[in-house]
This record gives sequence, structure tokens and C-alpha cells, in this order.
Amino acid sequence: MSSMRLPFVLCTLAIAASSIALTGCDSKAADSKEAPVKAAATQTPGGGQSRAEVLAHVKMMSSLGEKLFMDPSLSGSGKLACALCHSPQHAFGPPNALSVQLGGSDIHRPGSRAVPSLKYLQSVPQFVEHFHDSDDEGDESVDAGPTGGLTWDGRVDHGADQARIPLLSSFEMGSTLAKVTAAVKAAPYADEFKKAFGANVFNDDKKAFEQTPQKFFPYTSKFDAFLAGRAKLNDAQPRLELFNDEKKGNCASCYISNRAKDGSPPQFSDFGLIAIGVPRNRNLPINKDRSSTISARAVPSAPT
Repeated sequence: MSSMRLPFVLCTLAIAASSIALTGCDSKAADSKEAPVKAAATQTPGGGQSRAEVLAHVKMMSSLGEKLFMDPSLSGSGKLACALCHSPQHAFGPPNALSVQLGGSDIHRPGSRAVPSLKYLQSVPQFVEHFHDSDDEGDESVDAGPTGGLTWDGRVDHGADQARIPLLSSFEMGSTLAKVTAAVKAAPYADEFKKAFGANVFNDDKKAFEQTPQKFFPYTSKFDAFLAGRAKLNDAQPRLELFNDEKKGNCASCYISNRAKDGSPPQFSDFGLIAIGVPRNRNLPINKDRSSTISARAVPSAPT
């Protein structure tokens, strides 16, 4: 499990907050002002932390995060852990081929959308209706339209807000702020939680719930090694060229494959929110009673 521990700490800080961990994807998590890692670390006389202290704190957060992520008591039913839908063995995505996962008080209520992976969400920008590239990254005159935000539709910008959605949804984990706080307070790891986030963290349900979640970003693929000069693509090189060629595949116009100007790894996304007109899945209960959009040509004339 040691190879998984970093993701657990990065996500759980979140959970920690309220014991939520489900998401782990705050678009501002990299901001040191929001990183809870500093909460329990011992300060040196100069106000900083030694390498040993930082590593010890990360180890503590990792251990706590794994426990929170795997804990079904955070759900209203007491049976559904974050990891059941976001499986560490399946890129923190669903462990099965179901269109949607099952939850609710009886673990039989189907959700309304596919469960996404929790990986590589740290670079998602905050939602804007009209997105323009910065001076450093592109042409500011181009309006890329609705862009950014967490969840499939960009409805929230911060991990703590995103985590509320599945934790409090009646057909997902079906819990409440109070239940989550009570579950963590009664858990075997409660003392670890207080050590990480303060002795009074349980005094305020909202505060306990709102610790900043962080992210999962291993960047360990062969392509990442290629970008770092540690591997060759060999037979895949022509396919990458086709992917990037503006006159051929041009996939990279949306699925950006080059490093950013600051050197950060590519995310293979421009984070745009685009309506592509895919029909609703009528096999899902939530869609069975919804009428299809009627063409304006079929609307009868109103009486005069």
C-alpha cells in the first residue's frame, strides 16, 4: 500500500475536514495558505519546518487519509466508503462497468452520472463562462467559452464544496455534516484527526467538514517519462505526431499534450465544458420519465 499513500494524504486532508475525502480535487490546493499540512507540524525557531518534520507529517496525513477514505461509517447507511466508488486499484474510479454506481440508505439507489476518477484534478481552473488564455499560454482574443470548475458540469470550484455533493446526496453517501463529524469523532482514528487538525476541530461541524482536499497526481506514465527524457516512444512516436499535427489529427488542440510554459506536465484537456448532444441514457431511472427536447418545428401554432 505504500505506493498509494501519497494520494491518500493528498486527498484526505480533505476528508479530514469533515472527514470527507471523496474528492480530493481543490483547484486552489497548491496554495500554501490552504494546505492543512502545516496544521500539526512543529515549527522551527525560524518559523519553518525541517525536512524530517515535513515527511513525518505527510506520513501521518497519509495514514489518516487512508482510514478516512476507506471508512464506510462516514455515509448515512454506514456501508458506503469513498473507496467503493473511487477504487484505488482502478485509478480512483469505479471498480466495475456500471453506467452509474449504487448508493443511498440501502446501497441500491442508482446515481445520475458516471463516477469520475479523482486523479489529475489539481490543475482544473475555476469556472468561468468566457475563458481566455493568458498572455503566457495563448491568444487572449479567443473566447473558449465555459471552462473549468469541478464535477462534470463545473458547478463548484473548491474541493470542500465538491465533497459535499456525494457525501450529502440522498442517492450517494446520504450523510449530513453532523453525521460525518460524529462518525469521525467516534472512529478509532479520532485522536489522529485532532492531532492533524487541532483539538477543537469537532466543535464546529462545518469547520470539521471543510478541511481543504488536495489531489492525486502521480505522473508516472511512459509518456511522462518521455517528456522527462527518461524513455522513448518508439513505435508510438508517429501516433503522437498525428495526434499533434494541426493538419491531420489535431487532437492536441483540445487534448493539450505539451508542457505548459511553467514546465508543468500536460493535462490532456483544455477543461472546456462543451455540449456535444449525446442523448440521455434511458436505462437510468432518473431519465426514464424525462421527455426529449421537442423540435421548435413541431410546436403547434398558438390560437389567436
